[in-house]
Amino acid sequence: MTTEHRPATADPLAPLADRINDSHQRFLRSLRHALAHARDTGTLLLEARARVEAAGARWLPWVQAHCQFSVSQAQRYVRIANHYHRLLAQGDDLANLSMTAALRLLSPAAGQRPGDRRDRGRRIQVASRGEVRHLVRQAGSLPLPADSPERKFLDGAVAGLAQRVLARAKKSRLTDAEGQPLSPAAVALALLEQLKQALAVELVVEVQGPEGPPPVPAPGHAGDPAGVAPAPAG
Repeated sequence: MTTEHRPATADPLAPLADRINDSHQRFLRSLRHALAHARDTGTLLLEARARVEAAGARWLPWVQAHCQFSVSQAQRYVRIANHYHRLLAQGDDLANLSMTAALRLLSPAAGQRPGDRRDRGRRIQVASRGEVRHLVRQAGSLPLPADSPERKFLDGAVAGLAQRVLARAKKSRLTDAEGQPLSPAAVALALLEQLKQALAVELVVEVQGPEGPPPVPAPGHAGDPAGVAPAPAG
């Protein structure tokens, strides 16, 4: 089915639409690295969505008018881009992974036993506050080999988070104290700073027993350069 395209002069996003369609065609032609092309297409779509919505337009009609594929295919590309870090964490050879297989791995029920969903969000218990402080001291020097699933997960998570920060910053309508719109760069940096403040150790560990641990800054937080929480009084 032929898709009608708007004249390039009528839409400032026409060059971005061309890049999206080119990336889609590379995905269709590729036997190896197809998933990387799917991720790239999704990343471009996320950029387009942020710009379309920032201009007050509707996203899905834009996809229908400018992209040489269906809305559902666009949503699949975006899902791959948003969750590519989860695929990297699987430790598989993504060059040989089809898009269908990747989406199956990203499905909520993939690889989960009945109790997995309940356990996944539970914090890890440790024996004492002293153990928490000891683990925090060790965290900064813990090696993560480049080919390890943990390093792949970390790299993918950072890349995915950066994409989401950029997308949110580009469509932000926040203003400063004088009512002037904040620049996308200012919003992006503010989001990063507040993310760092929010990433406290107690998000992932808790002390066993009736009393939980006091907030422990993650390594490298402002006000705690060594990443070590002060010992409790007494």
